[in-house]
Amino acid sequence: MNYAVVLFIPQFAQAGIKDFQNKVYAENQLDHVMTIQIDQNIKTKNSQDVLDNIKDVMNEYHSSIFFTKKDYNHYYKYIYTNDNDYFDVLGIKEYQSVELLQYQYQLDIYPLDQIIENDSFNGEARIVSHQDNTKQIKESLEKVLDIDINTVSHDNSSIDSMPFVIMVIFAFTVLLLIIIIYDQYQKYKLFSIKKASWLFSW
Repeated sequence: MNYAVVLFIPQFAQAGIKDFQNKVYAENQLDHVMTIQIDQNIKTKNSQDVLDNIKDVMNEYHSSIFFTKKDYNHYYKYIYTNDNDYFDVLGIKEYQSVELLQYQYQLDIYPLDQIIENDSFNGEARIVSHQDNTKQIKESLEKVLDIDINTVSHDNSSIDSMPFVIMVIFAFTVLLLIIIIYDQYQKYKLFSIKKASWLFSW
Protein backbone atom coordinates (compact mmCIF):
# COMPACT_ATOMS: atom_id res chain seq x y z
CA MET A 1 0.00 0.00 0.00
CA ASN A 2 1.16 3.57 -0.74
CA TYR A 3 1.03 5.93 2.28
CA ALA A 4 2.37 8.90 0.32
CA VAL A 5 -0.82 10.81 1.13
CA VAL A 6 0.71 11.58 4.53
CA LEU A 7 3.37 13.70 2.86
CA PHE A 8 0.70 16.12 1.66
CA ILE A 9 -0.45 17.05 5.20
CA PRO A 10 2.07 19.91 5.82
CA GLN A 11 1.61 21.34 2.31
CA PHE A 12 -2.17 21.18 2.55
CA ALA A 13 -2.20 22.79 5.99
CA GLN A 14 0.14 25.57 4.86
CA ALA A 15 -1.98 26.32 1.78
CA GLY A 16 -5.14 26.33 3.88
CA ILE A 17 -3.66 28.71 6.46
CA LYS A 18 -2.49 31.10 3.73
CA ASP A 19 -5.93 31.15 2.11
CA PHE A 20 -7.55 31.66 5.53
CA GLN A 21 -5.30 34.62 6.32
CA ASN A 22 -5.82 36.11 2.86
CA LYS A 23 -9.56 36.22 3.49
CA VAL A 24 -9.56 37.36 7.12
CA TYR A 25 -6.96 40.03 6.36
CA ALA A 26 -7.77 40.65 2.69
CA GLU A 27 -6.72 44.29 3.10
CA ASN A 28 -3.10 43.14 3.41
CA GLN A 29 -3.17 42.39 -0.31
CA LEU A 30 -3.80 46.04 -1.14
CA ASP A 31 -1.15 48.72 -1.74
CA HIS A 32 0.57 50.61 1.10
CA VAL A 33 -0.72 48.91 4.25
CA MET A 34 0.27 49.95 7.77
CA THR A 35 -0.85 48.04 10.87
CA ILE A 36 -1.36 50.23 13.93
CA GLN A 37 -2.15 49.61 17.59
CA ILE A 38 -4.64 51.95 19.26
CA ASP A 39 -4.36 52.18 23.03
CA GLN A 40 -7.13 51.45 25.55
CA ASN A 41 -7.22 55.18 26.36
CA ILE A 42 -9.32 55.69 23.25
CA LYS A 43 -12.25 54.32 25.28
CA THR A 44 -12.23 57.44 27.46
CA LYS A 45 -13.09 59.61 24.47
CA ASN A 46 -16.49 60.19 22.92
CA SER A 47 -17.03 57.34 20.45
CA GLN A 48 -18.96 59.42 17.93
CA ASP A 49 -16.24 62.09 17.92
CA VAL A 50 -13.59 59.42 17.40
CA LEU A 51 -15.59 57.96 14.51
CA ASP A 52 -16.07 61.34 12.86
CA ASN A 53 -12.38 62.24 13.24
CA ILE A 54 -11.24 58.94 11.74
CA LYS A 55 -13.58 59.38 8.78
CA ASP A 56 -12.33 62.94 8.21
CA VAL A 57 -8.71 61.76 8.07
CA MET A 58 -9.55 58.89 5.72
CA ASN A 59 -11.45 61.24 3.44
CA GLU A 60 -8.64 63.78 3.47
CA TYR A 61 -6.14 61.20 2.19
CA HIS A 62 -8.70 59.19 0.19
CA SER A 63 -7.63 56.17 2.21
CA SER A 64 -9.25 53.32 4.16
CA ILE A 65 -9.10 51.82 7.65
CA PHE A 66 -9.94 48.31 8.86
CA PHE A 67 -10.58 47.10 12.41
CA THR A 68 -10.62 43.32 12.97
CA LYS A 69 -12.19 41.83 16.08
CA LYS A 70 -12.37 38.16 17.02
CA ASP A 71 -14.67 36.09 19.20
CA TYR A 72 -13.58 32.42 19.17
CA ASN A 73 -14.15 31.30 15.55
CA HIS A 74 -16.01 34.44 14.55
CA TYR A 75 -14.21 37.42 12.99
CA TYR A 76 -15.74 40.90 12.73
CA LYS A 77 -14.39 43.45 10.26
CA TYR A 78 -15.34 47.12 10.67
CA ILE A 79 -14.23 49.21 7.74
CA TYR A 80 -14.32 52.71 6.31
CA THR A 81 -13.13 52.82 2.73
CA ASN A 82 -13.08 55.30 -0.14
CA ASP A 83 -13.05 52.67 -2.89
CA ASN A 84 -14.15 49.09 -3.64
CA ASP A 85 -10.70 47.47 -3.77
CA TYR A 86 -11.25 45.50 -0.54
CA PHE A 87 -14.54 44.06 -1.78
CA ASP A 88 -12.93 43.18 -5.12
CA VAL A 89 -10.18 41.19 -3.37
CA LEU A 90 -12.80 39.15 -1.49
CA GLY A 91 -14.98 38.81 -4.58
CA ILE A 92 -18.01 40.44 -2.97
CA LYS A 93 -19.97 43.62 -3.70
CA GLU A 94 -21.12 44.81 -0.29
CA TYR A 95 -20.97 44.36 3.47
CA GLN A 96 -21.87 40.76 4.21
CA SER A 97 -20.83 37.53 5.93
CA VAL A 98 -18.11 35.34 4.44
CA GLU A 99 -17.98 31.66 5.41
CA LEU A 100 -14.48 30.24 5.97
CA LEU A 101 -13.17 26.68 6.08
CA GLN A 102 -16.48 25.05 5.20
CA TYR A 103 -18.49 27.01 7.74
CA GLN A 104 -16.03 26.36 10.60
CA TYR A 105 -15.24 30.09 10.76
CA GLN A 106 -17.14 33.19 9.78
CA LEU A 107 -16.14 36.72 8.82
CA ASP A 108 -18.78 39.43 9.21
CA ILE A 109 -18.03 42.71 7.43
CA TYR A 110 -19.65 45.92 8.73
CA PRO A 111 -19.34 49.64 8.03
CA LEU A 112 -17.17 51.36 10.64
CA ASP A 113 -20.18 53.12 12.19
CA GLN A 114 -21.33 49.84 13.76
CA ILE A 115 -18.21 49.48 15.86
CA ILE A 116 -19.72 51.99 18.28
CA GLU A 117 -22.59 49.63 19.05
CA ASN A 118 -20.72 46.33 18.90
CA ASP A 119 -17.15 46.95 20.07
CA SER A 120 -14.52 49.67 20.55
CA PHE A 121 -11.75 51.44 18.63
CA ASN A 122 -8.88 50.09 20.72
CA GLY A 123 -6.65 47.34 19.40
CA GLU A 124 -5.24 46.66 15.97
CA ALA A 125 -6.30 48.45 12.83
CA ARG A 126 -4.93 48.65 9.30
CA ILE A 127 -4.53 51.81 7.28
CA VAL A 128 -4.58 51.36 3.50
CA SER A 129 -3.72 54.01 0.93
CA HIS A 130 -3.09 54.15 -2.81
CA GLN A 131 -0.10 56.38 -2.12
CA ASP A 132 2.96 55.87 0.06
CA ASN A 133 1.63 58.17 2.78
CA THR A 134 0.46 55.83 5.56
CA LYS A 135 2.93 57.46 7.95
CA GLN A 136 1.30 60.86 7.39
CA ILE A 137 -2.15 59.33 7.86
CA LYS A 138 -1.06 57.79 11.16
CA GLU A 139 0.33 61.12 12.33
CA SER A 140 -2.90 62.88 11.36
CA LEU A 141 -4.89 60.32 13.35
CA GLU A 142 -2.66 60.90 16.37
CA LYS A 143 -3.22 64.63 16.10
CA VAL A 144 -7.01 64.63 15.76
CA LEU A 145 -7.52 61.83 18.30
CA ASP A 146 -4.91 63.24 20.68
CA ILE A 147 -3.33 59.83 21.35
CA ASP A 148 -0.10 57.98 20.60
CA ILE A 149 -0.46 55.25 17.98
CA ASN A 150 2.11 52.47 17.60
CA THR A 151 2.92 50.61 14.40
CA VAL A 152 2.88 46.81 14.31
CA SER A 153 4.75 44.54 11.91
CA HIS A 154 2.60 42.13 9.90
CA ASP A 155 4.57 39.21 11.38
CA ASN A 156 3.34 40.13 14.85
CA SER A 157 -0.26 40.64 13.80
CA SER A 158 -1.00 37.36 12.03
CA ILE A 159 -4.00 35.34 13.11
CA ASP A 160 -3.76 32.31 15.35
CA SER A 161 -3.66 29.45 12.86
CA MET A 162 -3.09 26.66 15.39
CA PRO A 163 -6.79 25.58 15.59
CA PHE A 164 -6.82 25.09 11.83
CA VAL A 165 -3.54 23.14 11.87
CA ILE A 166 -4.89 20.86 14.59
CA MET A 167 -8.10 20.32 12.64
CA VAL A 168 -6.23 19.43 9.43
CA ILE A 169 -3.84 17.04 11.19
CA PHE A 170 -6.74 15.36 13.00
CA ALA A 171 -8.67 14.93 9.76
CA PHE A 172 -5.70 13.40 7.96
CA THR A 173 -4.92 11.16 10.93
CA VAL A 174 -8.45 9.78 10.83
CA LEU A 175 -8.15 9.33 7.06
CA LEU A 176 -4.84 7.53 7.46
CA LEU A 177 -6.30 5.19 10.09
CA ILE A 178 -9.20 4.37 7.79
CA ILE A 179 -6.78 3.60 4.95
CA ILE A 180 -4.62 1.39 7.18
CA ILE A 181 -7.65 -0.50 8.54
CA TYR A 182 -9.00 -0.98 5.02
CA ASP A 183 -5.60 -2.16 3.82
CA GLN A 184 -5.35 -4.69 6.66
CA TYR A 185 -8.88 -5.86 5.97
CA GLN A 186 -8.04 -6.45 2.30
CA LYS A 187 -4.93 -8.44 3.28
CA TYR A 188 -6.94 -10.50 5.77
CA LYS A 189 -9.64 -11.19 3.17
CA LEU A 190 -7.01 -12.23 0.62
CA PHE A 191 -5.38 -14.51 3.21
CA SER A 192 -8.77 -16.09 4.04
CA ILE A 193 -9.47 -16.76 0.38
CA LYS A 194 -6.06 -18.34 -0.11
CA LYS A 195 -6.52 -20.42 3.04
CA ALA A 196 -9.95 -21.60 1.91
CA SER A 197 -8.58 -22.48 -1.51
CA TRP A 198 -5.78 -24.50 0.10
CA LEU A 199 -8.24 -26.42 2.31
CA PHE A 200 -10.54 -27.24 -0.59
CA SER A 201 -7.57 -28.41 -2.64
CA TRP A 202 -7.14 -31.17 -0.07
